[in-house]
Amino acid sequence: MKILEELRKMPWKAEQIRADNLHDGVAYALPVSKLGLRILITCMSVFLLHFVIAYSDSMVVSDWRPLQDPW
Repeated sequence: MKILEELRKMPWKAEQIRADNLHDGVAYALPVSKLGLRILITCMSVFLLHFVIAYSDSMVVSDWRPLQDPW
């Protein structure tokens, strides 16, 4: 796991200093388009989830009444 590897690093040791100097500066190799798509899908999912939760809560509350049919 990449996160555990990052947490186990000891920047004060000489071998870690050499490894850090060889690093190219890129933290993750994820294209910007994929990252944007993932963020968009996550936001849309959370937005839809909030609507589902609000609707289900309104169905449970006793003072909720369905809309009347148009005349």
